[in-house]
Amino acid sequence: MKISEKLNLTKSQFELDFVDIDTERNIPLFIDSNLIRKYDSEFNANVPSGFFWNEKH
Repeated sequence: MKISEKLNLTKSQFELDFVDIDTERNIPLFIDSNLIRKYDSEFNANVPSGFFWNEKH
């Protein structure tokens, strides 16, 4: 069952602000920290320095 189904959302993945994963399966998710850093968004503004593991503290 996907997160959107659990929350009774009637939106497609394209319309959601999050990855609509199947909570009953274990699926690896790879996030590109460089892409997040370059993307101008409210989330990026709130990510603390050194948040990602490969960055030096």
